[in-house]
Amino acid sequence: MTEKYSHHPIKDSRHIRLLKLLQNNSPSDVEECIECQLVQVSLDALPTYFAVSYAWESQTPTRFVLCEGKALWITANCAAALSFFHYQEVETFLWVDSICINQISLEERSQQVTIMGEIYERAINVLIWLGEGDARSDLDMKRLNELATLAAWSPDQVQARYQELQQSRYLEYSAGYHTDGVPRTVLFPESLTGFRNPTASITNRSWFNRIWTLQEIVLARHAVLICGSESISWDDLSSIGDIVTQGDASSGFTQYPGDEFHRLRVVNMLRGYLGIRTKQDQILYRLPDEHPFGPIEMSVAQTGDSRNIGIATHFFVATTLEGSEPRDKIYGLYAILQRYGIQLKKPDYEKSVSEIYRETAEAIIKHDSSLELLYYISTTRVLADLPSWVPDTLNGWFSWIPGFEFTTPSKDSTERFEFSSGGELSIFGVSVDTVAVIQQFRVWIDFVLNKGYIFEDPLGAFCMVTLQEMALAFHADQRKWERLLGFFSSWITVIAPAVTQSTNHIPNTGHSDEDPNSHKIEEVVSEDDNYAEERRILLELAEVRANLTIHQIVSQRGNYNRLFATASGRLGIASAHLQQGAQVFLYSGMRLPMILRSEGGLYRLISAAWVHGVMSGELWLNSQDDLMKLTIV
Repeated sequence: MTEKYSHHPIKDSRHIRLLKLLQNNSPSDVEECIECQLVQVSLDALPTYFAVSYAWESQTPTRFVLCEGKALWITANCAAALSFFHYQEVETFLWVDSICINQISLEERSQQVTIMGEIYERAINVLIWLGEGDARSDLDMKRLNELATLAAWSPDQVQARYQELQQSRYLEYSAGYHTDGVPRTVLFPESLTGFRNPTASITNRSWFNRIWTLQEIVLARHAVLICGSESISWDDLSSIGDIVTQGDASSGFTQYPGDEFHRLRVVNMLRGYLGIRTKQDQILYRLPDEHPFGPIEMSVAQTGDSRNIGIATHFFVATTLEGSEPRDKIYGLYAILQRYGIQLKKPDYEKSVSEIYRETAEAIIKHDSSLELLYYISTTRVLADLPSWVPDTLNGWFSWIPGFEFTTPSKDSTERFEFSSGGELSIFGVSVDTVAVIQQFRVWIDFVLNKGYIFEDPLGAFCMVTLQEMALAFHADQRKWERLLGFFSSWITVIAPAVTQSTNHIPNTGHSDEDPNSHKIEEVVSEDDNYAEERRILLELAEVRANLTIHQIVSQRGNYNRLFATASGRLGIASAHLQQGAQVFLYSGMRLPMILRSEGGLYRLISAAWVHGVMSGELWLNSQDDLMKLTIV
């Protein structure tokens, strides 16, 4: 049995190892017996090298390469990448994290994380290995390169060609040609575009969902994606995404029509904070001219709010990506946060996860001089010892209250907060109401339909709370507002039979801004007699595009939130973990009300909220001298 390789100690904190593939194997045994050398070099005297980016995929090392004649164990995906580069006779140096860092040494891993950003920034090119190819991925890569060629000389044709490819993929799926294990008949598909994504075999690869690979592409000077024998540059892929998604943001600045380009959106957000910002990054809400609600466009600049989206929002969106262990949620973004100027403590894999999360949250709040991070408190806490004001990024589900870019519940006050030496957070605010009634979505629909009102203007309040930033976009124009209320009332009438007494969720028919006829909903919803009424409702929704828009937005808002009424009769929406008796607070400088629960003189943060009738400063105090100081635990 081949002796196991042991890494030589790294010389100092400015040295790294580079991998050199040795071209001395015959083709017959190239896969089994790749030989290599590891060479230590200084970051201050680097040779030309490529950095390799790939997904670990939680794999355990099952393959090995020979380093100095000894076995250096690696994962199957890493082995496939090295086999490809070896076969291509890549003669320059490579940097591969799993090989060039001694993964057994926690001390070395911690030290190398601090310079990983510099490693990717200084590489001549980042080689993104998506995995081995097949007939489908080869075809999809060719499609992407075709679109890239069109983007270079005729951008107007990219949209049309992409739609042709979507329709082609959907027809293949409907005919049974596309066998990806997805059931053909589904009742409430979360995204019909998933069946119509013409590049699914590429953009659904695990690399696009891993947190470590994010900083590797964000900080790269140049990058190329490789899948099997096909490749495309990152710049070409980005140009396709920019064109295909232009003008289609309909439910928040982080979401595109379909998941296939979500990763591009995240990357562009982060690059924007590093100085590469486009107009699309500033658009927060837009509907095209031909939409029943269009045209409408709102951005941070158009609202008159000079407080741009902070690092907190970008950070939390990024932490929804996957890591192999809990610390990856922070250390996988360490280089990016460094470039933002956030003063982080050095990585330490021996620290507890909760301590790392708390330190990072405190550093972001201090850097931004903002409590925006508190808007992303998770609905379910995995880490029991984590302070309630620190987002638990181990849980991907959180109570998302969009539209805060347009609201001013504390008017033009400045944010005030303090950290104690022990890391406790204190904020300054005023209690304005109490959570009195918590009900399921069905109850609020019945209130509107049966006029069982417990608050004034129930239809307007219900519309504002569930559609949020979309409703704000129309509210300033009385005619548009009345038109929206008409559509909203129509949607309630259609959807009411599908919403049961016991659920907070409503059926999701896919993305709202696509032509419903192209979905052929009758072909993909269940024909089971048990679901005949639900099927009828979905088909009725598809007849009116405005209904689909409202349906998609409300279904996204309602999945992890609960509607509530306050003691004074205001309607609001907050986390599904809301409790009666919790207090509604407004805080100095914050753009959303917060729900807190008192615990012996201290307070526990439950969630951010949207409360009708307070979002424009109606209940804010004239003098900040009267604000309470509250310590959050």
